[in-house]
Amino acid sequence: VAEMLRFAPEYDVVPLSAADIANGALEGKDVLLMPGGGSKAEFNALGPAGQEAVRKFVRGGGGYFGICAGAFLVRQSEVGLGLVPFKDDKPEHYRGWAPMDVKFTEEGEKVFEGSEKIRNVMYWGGPVFVPGEPVDDSDVKVLAKYNGQLVNTCSPKPVKPMFGKGAIL
Repeated sequence: VAEMLRFAPEYDVVPLSAADIANGALEGKDVLLMPGGGSKAEFNALGPAGQEAVRKFVRGGGGYFGICAGAFLVRQSEVGLGLVPFKDDKPEHYRGWAPMDVKFTEEGEKVFEGSEKIRNVMYWGGPVFVPGEPVDDSDVKVLAKYNGQLVNTCSPKPVKPMFGKGAIL
């Protein structure tokens, strides 16, 4: 994503390490983009100081854009930041990867104005969001829901249904 943003000079992209974040590097930034990878590894790399820095940044109005593991990171779990009133449908969340339809909610149609109501995207094993505990001052909404079901492409282990569950917050 940083490489793609290189072609958009209106964005000042500053790569940050977990240590940078823990040491206050989010000060003065507008949006934190957390990439894919492994959410447990990202959570542990941030450590308590980095985790709190991200929470403070988002609760203070900073934007957060999480891709795959970066999206898992904001959920409510033992290795999540608890920033959104959602959890993943864990423990049976891993479904592999395949093309998947998502359907924008009414709120999502406003955000993604001009997009088709149903859009085919590549699913790479990201979260399937289900309601969790309320989060004070959270205005997080589901913008798109899964509009299909993916059979586990990586192992014979059964997975929970994903149809109608949160895909984009």
